[in-house]
Amino acid sequence: AYGDGVIPHGLGVTYGMLSSSYAAERMGMMATEDRKKHDDLCWLLLKRWPLPEPKPTIDRVMALAMRDSKRGLTSEAEHEISDVLLHKMGDIVPTKTNMLSKFPCSLVEEWLATMGFPTTDGKPSVAKGKVVTDAECEAMLETAASLDTKELEAAGFEPLTAGFANRVCATERRGQPLITKRYTDLVFLRLTPEAVGSVDVLAGEAGLGPRVLYSGPSGMVMERAPGRTLEEPDFHCNDAPLLASVARALAGLHNLPVPKACEGEPMLWRTVDKMMEVAAQRPDLWPSEGMPGLGPVLVEIMRAKQAPTVQASKVVLGHGDFKPSNIMLHEGAVKLIDFELGGPNFRGFDLFKVFRTAEGFSDTSMREFLRKYLAAAGEPCSEEDVLGLAVEARVFEPLTWLEAAVFFLTLPQFKPEQTARWHELAIDRWAKFEKTRSRLQ
Repeated sequence: AYGDGVIPHGLGVTYGMLSSSYAAERMGMMATEDRKKHDDLCWLLLKRWPLPEPKPTIDRVMALAMRDSKRGLTSEAEHEISDVLLHKMGDIVPTKTNMLSKFPCSLVEEWLATMGFPTTDGKPSVAKGKVVTDAECEAMLETAASLDTKELEAAGFEPLTAGFANRVCATERRGQPLITKRYTDLVFLRLTPEAVGSVDVLAGEAGLGPRVLYSGPSGMVMERAPGRTLEEPDFHCNDAPLLASVARALAGLHNLPVPKACEGEPMLWRTVDKMMEVAAQRPDLWPSEGMPGLGPVLVEIMRAKQAPTVQASKVVLGHGDFKPSNIMLHEGAVKLIDFELGGPNFRGFDLFKVFRTAEGFSDTSMREFLRKYLAAAGEPCSEEDVLGLAVEARVFEPLTWLEAAVFFLTLPQFKPEQTARWHELAIDRWAKFEKTRSRLQ
């Protein structure tokens, strides 16, 4: 961006720190009070490095900050005052928010815009505004919860799905197509209130999912992603461009940091444990035949947790429900949706679930997908590496069935009128778990 000596390296580092702390707070990785302490020290540093006039553009400052945040202060760090201040920043933010490359460029650009840096064409920058206010979003979510289908349509809402965990509608405000997602109680069966929506927000900021305009305890409002949802056959017909697009998106998600609200053990075990607690409260609602009782199921869960193949698997920021219907395709580009189960999770769980199918499994397609995934993740992608990742992913096939079986075992308490159907599905998923259980070894 600049030749050495034109703008001090320290300025790039410090602007990198400031924009990173802004991004970290927005992504739920940094408390507001910690950001204030961090930024107060940054502003002290900036007194030593005044910006040239006219101000450089956002793109040039971003490039400078990106370069210097990787290099550190170099010779400037020898200055005692800088050393002390940077040490204090490290105490406040041990996660190294100055590593700018870990954060979405859109957030960095947004912060620089608020500081008055001009755009590339020299015009004053304007931070991206919201199409709808929080109050409008809350009103839309209330409408989605209180009206029946005909009333919703009359009010300008198009009901899309009424799933287990939410009720989704399409609508429009000021020419902007929107999606409203009103949560059901099932969302909070598996997640804490503060964690719900955090991965959706992060993925939207990173350009991997629709941009979230509002996220609250009752639901969220987001931009509507154009296109169609994918289906199981899409992943088993050797469509190389499609597989590459989805692989890049998933690798992008897996490379993002875990939001602070979601930190903890893998989501797979958190959700299974919570659902088993609920199912155990009503043993009278357990299937009378077709699968073992509560005790043997708990034993299988314990064995799965302790399986060396599972414990050795890589944990990333996972989607948690990465199936074809949660991927939107439009003009060759994909967006990921429905991150309710997002959080720290085994990457193999995501990698296999998107390929899990009742018939027509294509090993060729899966290997091509895994090859593109490794390349997008910046990892070695030789044939040996692809084979190793395929083995890792297949370990999780039985766990995708186990998690589904446990989920259906809890549903009679929430939708008792369909208990016979939930039992049928739980028994089917348990049978598939038993059939594939040997993969855990």
